[in-house]
Amino acid sequence: MGCRRELQFIGSCPINFQVKRIANLMNLCSFKDQDKKETAEGLGFQTADGSRKLLISFPSGKIHYEIKSPRYGPTNLTLGVPLTIEVPKLAEDFLKKVGINLFEITNPFVEGVGMKGTPRFHLSEPLQIYFVGKTQITNIEYRTASFWRLVDQIPVFVGEGGQVSFGEHGRIRGFSITWPKLQLDKWHPTLTPAMMIESIRTGGAVQGFLPMDSSPINWRNAKALIVKNASPRYYAEIGGNSSSGRLVPFAALNAKVDAGYGMMPVEIHCPIIEEGGE
Repeated sequence: MGCRRELQFIGSCPINFQVKRIANLMNLCSFKDQDKKETAEGLGFQTADGSRKLLISFPSGKIHYEIKSPRYGPTNLTLGVPLTIEVPKLAEDFLKKVGINLFEITNPFVEGVGMKGTPRFHLSEPLQIYFVGKTQITNIEYRTASFWRLVDQIPVFVGEGGQVSFGEHGRIRGFSITWPKLQLDKWHPTLTPAMMIESIRTGGAVQGFLPMDSSPINWRNAKALIVKNASPRYYAEIGGNSSSGRLVPFAALNAKVDAGYGMMPVEIHCPIIEEGGE
């Protein structure tokens, strides 16, 4: 039987926040020293008119930047929003400047997540549609690159990672990153396949993702569960305050279930460690 680590959050600056990193953030967001304010959890920056804000939380490892949204309309469309193919390179350059290694991120919405060769980012964009008479006019305010954090080359499912958006002329429209510092907490024995099967049978696992067009599953009527493959992941379990918590490993099972009215795909989240490790 192998072992799997359990990692604990420790109250700390997000990433490695030396003076240089903070200076890079100030430069990226066009803030000056007079915009800086001390906060209960770290640092804050805000323009005099309140149109742009940058918050850095040391205990939780969170960085958040937002700007007041411009008003767009059919006669005031965005200009120079980066093309979809340009966004990954912009996002990579951004992450390097804030101190995140590109080998520590992955795309949360692809098969083989965390594996070599998969895209690092999930790309999205909000689409606005205006009607002027019978004419339809579309407008895209910004394009966003989202990512998950990798720890031990394993994706952190929910709670860590972030996203960055690029608007007119490639300028940063906003970003949000959660990246607390970690330290080893405990080693745990891992469950054997037979123990994982028993955990599923006895209700120790939980249902994960379903396709958007799927019907709810009545597990009482399920006749069979066929597991195609399994991928390790960490779950960010937040403690009683934002400066504590742990990363707990689990297995994401790519499966099909006979729900009594045909086979349907489903993801099962199953524990892979025995509590009480050293």
